[in-house]
Amino acid sequence: EADQNGDARIVNHSSLGRLHTVNNGLEEKYFGKNGGNLGGDSIKLMGGACYHRYFQTKLANSVFTYGLHEKLKLRNSKVRSLCAHPGGSATNLANGLKHGCCVDCCLA
Repeated sequence: EADQNGDARIVNHSSLGRLHTVNNGLEEKYFGKNGGNLGGDSIKLMGGACYHRYFQTKLANSVFTYGLHEKLKLRNSKVRSLCAHPGGSATNLANGLKHGCCVDCCLA
């Protein structure tokens, strides 16, 4: 399709959560096998182990996409690699999280 139309895209979804990693970057402990130890199940509003893993995966998606973009550019490829933040979505990421009465009502 790129040859015919002059354009093709690889689009990966990420999240603005990628901007909230604890150390402002990817952490090595998330790169290897760890015997199923994912860092715990603690969860709090925009924090805790569940969110830390989520933020890391979203940052990793973005880093991969940017790296792919650079490789395609070096080859003068007509394929573009893009990263998109789709906006808020209804997921179970915060199930069981107690935000407080007002926030719980708004999120329901």
